[in-house]
Amino acid sequence: HSNASIIDVELMNENSRTELKVSDNGMGYDYEKALKKSGLGLDSIKSRVALLNAHFELTKKPSGGTSHKIIHLD
Repeated sequence: HSNASIIDVELMNENSRTELKVSDNGMGYDYEKALKKSGLGLDSIKSRVALLNAHFELTKKPSGGTSHKIIHLD
């Protein structure tokens, strides 16, 4: 849906901190609007992150695209 031509996936583990970051160069989306829709995408991510006692971050890039990050502290 994003028309991305590049997707970057990073998995890092350092000092009891695990971080998963997925970024793209797509057209991005309105996060607040997406939360109000009836789809399961963001709701599913948020509920699974909560089960891990982790933290979910979304960043919109000024040049377009988004970055989703999940951070878990051991």
